[in-house]
Amino acid sequence: MSAAEQYSPQQRKKFQRTAILSAWFGCVSEQLLDSNSMIILYLITLGGDESFSMFSTAISAICGIFMNIICAGIISKTGLRASYSTAVFGSAGAFLLMAAAPSIVPIEYAKYLVIAGCIIYCLLRAPYSVAWYPMLDMILAPDERGGFFGIMRFSYILINACILYLIGKILGTAPAIHTMQIIIAVAGLCMLGRKICMDKMPDNPEVKQNKLDIKKSLNISVHNAPLVGFSFYSCFFNIATASIMPLAVIYIKTRLNFSAEAVMTSTSLYMVGMVCGYAASGKLMNRIGHRYFQILTHSVYVAVLGVLTMVHPATPYSHIIITILFWCLGTGGAFFSCLNSTEMLAAAKPGNKIMGMAFCQTFTNMGAAIGRLGTTLVLAAGVLMPDWKFFGINMSCYNFMFMFCFIMMVFFYLLLLLSPAVIAKHDDYYEP
Repeated sequence: MSAAEQYSPQQRKKFQRTAILSAWFGCVSEQLLDSNSMIILYLITLGGDESFSMFSTAISAICGIFMNIICAGIISKTGLRASYSTAVFGSAGAFLLMAAAPSIVPIEYAKYLVIAGCIIYCLLRAPYSVAWYPMLDMILAPDERGGFFGIMRFSYILINACILYLIGKILGTAPAIHTMQIIIAVAGLCMLGRKICMDKMPDNPEVKQNKLDIKKSLNISVHNAPLVGFSFYSCFFNIATASIMPLAVIYIKTRLNFSAEAVMTSTSLYMVGMVCGYAASGKLMNRIGHRYFQILTHSVYVAVLGVLTMVHPATPYSHIIITILFWCLGTGGAFFSCLNSTEMLAAAKPGNKIMGMAFCQTFTNMGAAIGRLGTTLVLAAGVLMPDWKFFGINMSCYNFMFMFCFIMMVFFYLLLLLSPAVIAKHDDYYEP
């Protein structure tokens, strides 16, 4: 019997609704950073260049690499509630610091304070994230996971899509700094609602009862073949895909000359794609199975990158094409997010859930960090020609990077064989 089955279906539904409400309060701040457009626009307005803005998108993944496993050990001593409470209060303070940056230091130094706020926020995402999944394990039976993650993320992305669209309209073509400051500050304060909701969810007593021996627990995870296989796939998948959205935002802003309003509108279509993806993912995963769902998710990114490679300033209807691609990116992102969560919970062994999920998240973050830092270094070093010709078509360095990611994703079809969902039979623990 799973830990969640000690509660009745009615109790689990009540706790699941509370968890979804918690996600709503925290998702605004997360999406302002993860969707990248708002923070990138803020940094560019404060004088940050392309590589500086791109680096801001890698911070979360970098922090996750070093913090997830460490936090798994800390949480076993402090407990889940102390962990997420510290994370929520600190994260809210980090957003307020970012919002206040132009007001408390000279404008030429404000961008560095914003980056400092991003680092603090991203460091504190690890203790929250490591605590979040064991709490969900207490309220989700195995057959409820796919549907729950689909409904939860569908609802909060729908909220975010509307909010980001409204933000785009508020910002207009020439956004004022104080307007951005207010938006970022409000997003930070909303996070306090997350703690209020999580306090109403059941704690996981196993966390403090079973003191975590990091070395022993890590050894169990390393010898868990399905977990390791999916972790490696997730890592390489993110190496190829994590930089696509922020790179595309910079590309349409600097080379295709989209206005700030157009950038935010396109990003809101990315959110709409995520809404559609989350709405469909639970039912689609159950209907076609985890194996074909994972292959479909991979193929969506291959198709998007193939088309994105060929979009250049002279492309007719480039605004429409980019909008459609952003919608597809959002759909693919939603598919992978649900897949990653369900496979992580399915592959982590009972009694070693915290370390198992921290192990998988570390590899996922490692892939995102490598992908985004690699893109940042390429932009900063200027090793690529700004403009080049491809079969007589004028292309930019951005098109080359999209093409490189496309080639990687085609090659990474081979890595699907590492995933437990794709392998038909296995001897290790795996409970989808």
